[in-house]
Parts: sequence; structure tokens; C-alpha cells
Amino acid sequence: MSASDHSSGRLLSADTILVRRIRDGDERAWELLIAKYEGRLHAFVSRKLSDTGSVDDIVQDTFLGFHLSLPHFDETRSIESYLFAICGFKITDHLRRLQKASPQESLIESPDRARMVSSIHRSRERKGDEEKKLSQILASDIQKWKSNQDWIKLGCIELLFVSRLSNKAIAEKLGLTEQKVANYKSDYLIRIKNQIAKGS
Repeated sequence: MSASDHSSGRLLSADTILVRRIRDGDERAWELLIAKYEGRLHAFVSRKLSDTGSVDDIVQDTFLGFHLSLPHFDETRSIESYLFAICGFKITDHLRRLQKASPQESLIESPDRARMVSSIHRSRERKGDEEKKLSQILASDIQKWKSNQDWIKLGCIELLFVSRLSNKAIAEKLGLTEQKVANYKSDYLIRIKNQIAKGS
């Protein structure tokens, strides 16, 4: 799939067209992008990490990072290499956080104990604020879905985040494809993270 850019006369790649459609707010284009790259990213992260939950989080954060960088994305750059570069940074950050995690004993023996305790306290306060914001977002969305009688999305999000069923199990329960469930999950996580970031 390609098209011509009338301003430059060059042929546009399928990925460039997808990016432009996403920038224009085309949700279907975003779903197509996720469908194209989610499996490859998941396999890449899985080779580096064994924790399935962390793998899923890093893949979602990769798409979030791409989404946030879209206004400044250079269309001449390969989307695939760009996504994997973001993913690589996310993996590095995750491993660095694991290495920095220390037992309680080392915290007590540290000469910078007061500063570290203060940082932990601020982190807990920030987490509390984020949880409060998340509750508000969910309550608002649930009310909106009920008003619009969007029972499929409501059921899907509930099964994903409350019952914590697998994408395959949810797809079977709701008569959806696994890809559709994955798209709901990815889109909603990105939207929530954007809203929490704006409110922070």
C-alpha cells in the first residue's frame, strides 16, 4: 500500500500513511498499527524478561511512548526501528529499576536515609493521587458506557482489569477477536495514562 505525497511527489509507505491517519484521529489506523507490531514487540521483550506482567506493561508503554511522540515523529524514519528503540529504552529502564530496588536493611544503613525515606514518602503520595484520579476516570467512563449502552466495551474493560482474564478468554466470552480485545486494552491504557499525566 502506498500513495503519493503531492507536496513532494514521493511515494508514501504504508506506515507513513498509518501515522498520518493516526494524527488525524483515525482509531482504525491505530488498531492496525498495534496489530502489525504488538506481536513482534511482545516476542522481543519476552526474550529479555521472564515476567509476563512486565512484558505486557513494557509493550503497552512502548505504544504510549510512540503515541506521545507522534507530534514530533519524523515520517522519513522507520516506524519499526523507532518502536523497537523505544521498547529498548523501556526494557533498560525496567532493569535499572530492578537493580536499584534494595532490601529494607540497606535503607536503614544508608547515610542518605532521610533523603531516601522522603523520596519514598513522596512516591507513595504520588501513587495515592494517581489511584484517586484513576478511580475518577473509571467512574466517569463506566457512566458514559452505560448511558451509551456500550455493553461490549464495558464488559471487556471489566473482564480485563477486574476479573483479569486473558485476552483469549475474554474474546470467547464476548464473541470478539483476541485482536479486538487487545486493541481495547491498549487504547484504554494509553488514554488513562494520558489523562493521569495531564492531571499530575
